[in-house]
Amino acid sequence: MTEFKGTKGEWTTVHDDYDGYGGVVDDGGFGTCFIAQEIKQGYDEGEADAKLIAAAPDLLKAALAALTILEDVNHHKIDWVRGTVRNAIEKALK
Repeated sequence: MTEFKGTKGEWTTVHDDYDGYGGVVDDGGFGTCFIAQEIKQGYDEGEADAKLIAAAPDLLKAALAALTILEDVNHHKIDWVRGTVRNAIEKALK
């Protein structure tokens, strides 16, 4: 696996009531990813998507930490969890 090559720092959600667009910005206030909340999916779904996207760096960090621990556990019931976490990390870092 490689390291995350995307925008570093904290990501937060924003919403513009004027034009109905929302998105995710990094800690410098620059747009990391913009989505059309009210136009594309409806406000509630778009806002939920933006919150998940904003949480992505933290989720990736948690998954990497969990995988480190899971790699040391040798139990057949852990295999699915370990594989699922590993696949998600690889998908994020491709």
